[in-house]
Amino acid sequence: MKADPWLRAHGLRKSFSGVTALAGFSCSLAPGEILGLVGPNGAGKTTFFDVVTGIVAPDAGSLVFGDVDLLRLSPHRRSRLGIARTFQEVRVIGGLTAVENVVLHFHGQKGERVTEAIAPRRRYLAQEASLVAKGMELLERLGLTHKSSAPARDLSYGEQKRLSLACCLATEATVILLDEPLAGLTPAVIETVTGVLQLLREEHSSVILVEHDFSAASRLCDRLLFMDAGAVVAEGTPEEVRSDPRVIEVYLGSSFDHARD
Repeated sequence: MKADPWLRAHGLRKSFSGVTALAGFSCSLAPGEILGLVGPNGAGKTTFFDVVTGIVAPDAGSLVFGDVDLLRLSPHRRSRLGIARTFQEVRVIGGLTAVENVVLHFHGQKGERVTEAIAPRRRYLAQEASLVAKGMELLERLGLTHKSSAPARDLSYGEQKRLSLACCLATEATVILLDEPLAGLTPAVIETVTGVLQLLREEHSSVILVEHDFSAASRLCDRLLFMDAGAVVAEGTPEEVRSDPRVIEVYLGSSFDHARD
């Protein structure tokens, strides 16, 4: 039996100064599914991520996570509910080490509430040691153990991209939004990141990723949505979307035909 979707967007609309970013966009995401958003620049993919995480409020439409109306929640509460994302541009704290960046993203740390501020120091030290160990495990999964003590600013672009993903995983979110997670990575590193995403699927977390490399998205995703001008042009398995006449004729043309060879 197919699992019921736990993220559902319907009829989302958003315009910026008269320019339409989302034009009645709808989609759903099931537990353990990897969904790819593909399409040209300006199609509305990142705007959708901004709406899901609460950075941008839609002009119309609905957005539900489980039985919760996300549009009523602040970005902070959405994160607590189990939604996390990365960005096209790398966002790490350069002056902190790689493992410190990861540790910052764990929820439920002592000291987050005023009532916990008077707890004995040994409790903080014990939790800190535990979180550092968990952070190291995430860095190991992404091949960054050797960079754990290095300032984030000293990591290469590809390493910072992986660090951003580790920070995202530290939130233990059940819905993870990844904006071009494979861009700028070497083939070997892409295999590492792909393996991590496939493991998330096995753990029944769900992923929505924006990816301009159609071939990479096809290999990784269970289902693709091809977007343009804020709306869904084609939806289905990677092969179904590849074969859709609207995608081939209007958007991908000869370069797409070459990519299929």
